[in-house]
Amino acid sequence: MNSQERILKLYTRLNKGIQLSKKELCREFKKDERTIQRDFSLIEQFIEEESNYSSKLERKNNSYFISDKSVLKKEDILVIIKILLENRAFNKKENDKLIDNLLSLVTKDEKKEITDIIGSEKLNYVPITCEEDRIDKIWALSESIIKEEVINVTYKSPYREEQTYKIFPMALYYDSHYFYIEALSINRERHPTLKIDRIISFEKVNDIKPNISYGNKYRDGDNRNLKVDAFSGKKITVKVEFNYDPTIIQDQFPNARILSQNNGKTILEFETQYTPGLMRWIFSQSEGLKVLYPDFLVNEIREFFQKFVNKYEENDC
Repeated sequence: MNSQERILKLYTRLNKGIQLSKKELCREFKKDERTIQRDFSLIEQFIEEESNYSSKLERKNNSYFISDKSVLKKEDILVIIKILLENRAFNKKENDKLIDNLLSLVTKDEKKEITDIIGSEKLNYVPITCEEDRIDKIWALSESIIKEEVINVTYKSPYREEQTYKIFPMALYYDSHYFYIEALSINRERHPTLKIDRIISFEKVNDIKPNISYGNKYRDGDNRNLKVDAFSGKKITVKVEFNYDPTIIQDQFPNARILSQNNGKTILEFETQYTPGLMRWIFSQSEGLKVLYPDFLVNEIREFFQKFVNKYEENDC
């Protein structure tokens, strides 16, 4: 083995987070310490000159290792892995690959530390029922959005026969275990929200993209702050009385404003979109929340609970 092959081998090991002992390397390659030290000096020079991220060759307890190999620290990587395990959005194969890729960015000792922390959660990980691969599909659809392409989508809802849509995808986002596409339907002039799991196939078509004025462009960041579920609806202003910590409302609706606070009750106002998810969220707050405005929403809640009570009264008869 020549010197170039030896140096490449050392650098590969260091990049994998392996700590290298000079004495052990002398025995392995049958070289003196001066030669191995020269190898490390060349590697250190290469890292300083060529590395695009913050990293350096360090020595500790007579071993050499690359520190700060990633802009992500072990604490950052642990948090990301915890989110991946909790959300259950990917099948086990893809989730394991994501976790392994993240763990490759830390040292061997840090990897063991994180692995010990997440061990039980990773072992008992259960993905959502649809176990198809998603990562490549998410990337391909995201590219269509960036390139402003019109695409044909074959879509299968559990409630309808398989259908084909011609759409102009505008945003891709995640909500409660699932990924969705917000799009403009070319032929139907509406904005469907398509669940990525239900997209069987898609392909680019050569249609010219729709002409959307600047004022009507879809701004996914702004719209995301109005949503309580994956779907879009008419923008409305809601006023509520809340008996608990008002940050619960503010965390769900970033634009929420506190209008008044008195006797443990807080009056808040926020903008949101009128979708089925809004009603579900309101009901989830139980007796802690009372909707004050708009009137049509108040009436809809009253009608819902009247039907709900009637259903149970029918069962009692």
